[in-house]
Formats: sequence, C-alpha cells, structure tokens
Amino acid sequence: LEYKKLLISSSIHRYYSAWGRNPITYLKAKYKRPVVELNAEILSKNRIRQIEGKKIIIAGMTKELRAFLDVDGEFVAGIPTILLTNFKADGRYILGLINSRLYNFYFHQLFGSLSLAGGYLRIGTPQISILPFKEISEIKQNHIVDLVDKILAITSAPGYNPKNPPEEQKKLEKQI
Repeated sequence: LEYKKLLISSSIHRYYSAWGRNPITYLKAKYKRPVVELNAEILSKNRIRQIEGKKIIIAGMTKELRAFLDVDGEFVAGIPTILLTNFKADGRYILGLINSRLYNFYFHQLFGSLSLAGGYLRIGTPQISILPFKEISEIKQNHIVDLVDKILAITSAPGYNPKNPPEEQKKLEKQI
C-alpha cells in the first residue's frame, strides 16, 4: 500500500507545507498526520499521475495567495486547494510569482470584491487561470528561480516558523 500526505488550505503557506506540525480538521474530524491511500480502484489513473507528479498546490481559502511546490509527488491536495501541473516554465519561477506581493496585489484588485466573511478569498481554477504567467527570457526566469531556491532553503530548515519568517526571507521575497 502506498500513502501520500494530505494537504488542505490551512497547512499551505508561502513556499512551505506545515503538514504534520499542527492537527487539521478535515470533514469534521481532526488529524495530526493525515494521509491518503493511493487506491487504483477508487482513484483514476490520471488522478494518481497528478498526485505522484511535480505540482504546485495553492491554498483555496485564504486571505492571500499561498502556494507550495511538491517536487517529489509526496502530497495529495484536499479541498479547497488548486493544483497546477504540466507547467511549461520552471515550477520555482511560477511558485515565486504566485507567492509574490505583486500577484497578491493583482489578485486582490481583480477578486477582492468577491471576498468572504473575514476577508477570506475563494481562490479557484477560474481565478488562477486569469493570472498572467508571461513567458520571459531564461536569464530573467533564472533570477527568480535563484531567489526561490534561497527561500526554499530557509523554509526547509529545522524549526522554521511560517508565521514568523526570518528577515532574510522577507528581503528575498521583496526582490520577486
């Protein structure tokens, strides 16, 4: 049997998954380290391929755009989340854009009037598909990828706290 880690919006932070750090509530039950069995009798081949592949998982109910890159296919995206797969550009470049202040500003300008109680945004595939993912030269793309790599090194360090990111991370994020 093969199991994958279940992610929901509350466990997705910018550049970071908080899976297993805090219990989550999913379908009215609490789980500390939620997993999903990859069962070919229940899941389609396409869904299993999606789960096992490289993807960007975007929180679907949040006050700002928050996305996490699943390079090794370790995670299953729960509800409400959005998956980006089969991207043409480097996933780290797209991740940097989605998590950037510019894209958050742009998203709020386009969809802020649709926010729910408490300022929560309903982020779905129709909204994400409107965001401009412009193809740029590999040199410019690599600059963002390098910044994202540095941020990912920070967020993967033991003891990282996404609610209080270090100043170095904030400085790197301002450059994207």
